Amino acid sequence: MEPPQGPQSGGHRGREAHRRPVDACRTGNLPQRERSGDQPVSEQDEHDATDLMAAFDAVVRANASLVAQLSARAGVHESGLRALVLISDTGYSTPTEVAGFLGLTSGAVTNMVDRLSTAGLLERTPNPSDRRGSLLRLRPAGEDVVADYRERYAAMLRAVDSGHRGDLHAVLNDLATGLFQQAATADPATPDSTS
Repeated sequence: MEPPQGPQSGGHRGREAHRRPVDACRTGNLPQRERSGDQPVSEQDEHDATDLMAAFDAVVRANASLVAQLSARAGVHESGLRALVLISDTGYSTPTEVAGFLGLTSGAVTNMVDRLSTAGLLERTPNPSDRRGSLLRLRPAGEDVVADYRERYAAMLRAVDSGHRGDLHAVLNDLATGLFQQAATADPATPDSTS
């Protein structure tokens, strides 16, 4: 049975064949939600929100695909690639900093660092401020991996029309802020902790 075609179902059958990949992610039937202050959400607002969510989902999936490809190309796990980028950004990092950034246990980071060291991508050096600890620094091969990563993202951003880059910068910062706020308020034990 075909889903109902109405204003809330996203039923634009005539456009199906001409949709961009982002538009194909649409979910269709969305319940009417209320905004704070009990103002009903209009059908246009709901449609716009659906389009934005579909576009954002497409960006997230495309990014995950790129990270997976770059990780495979470098012969490392995705978390290893993220660790290399972090260490490149900071110049050096402690294993504890890497664990915190990636949300991994110290044991998982130790194993990952061992693999990255064995692969010649990073090195451990003594931490001058903590005799028991170590600092992680990239080796030239690790720098090459990060350079490839950065070039791929730079090429993607260069493809954005230069007239939109300022707006894109502002939107990306707003998205990052919103995501961090949602992560900080999300209680994993509560299914809907946004209210």
